[in-house]
Amino acid sequence: MDVKGNSSAKDARIDSKVKVALLFIGKLNTFNTNTDVEKGYVSMTRKVDIDVDKAITTEWVDSLKEVVDVNDRLSVFAPVECDGDLD
Repeated sequence: MDVKGNSSAKDARIDSKVKVALLFIGKLNTFNTNTDVEKGYVSMTRKVDIDVDKAITTEWVDSLKEVVDVNDRLSVFAPVECDGDLD
């Protein structure tokens, strides 16, 4: 049985592992990814450019030891191109 302090320390360790793993995913900016860990469950929020970024991020995080599950709240956001005419 986990003591609350031990659970918090474990969650902090998992959160650190998630942030380090995200550093290795090419063009993703770790600082723009919000992560929250509770009892080994990882929630992530941020906007990504394409579905592949979303899938890779979720797969990498889910593969980390001690991660129980990933709540993927990443949203795909493709920037709108503007032709310069704002009318």
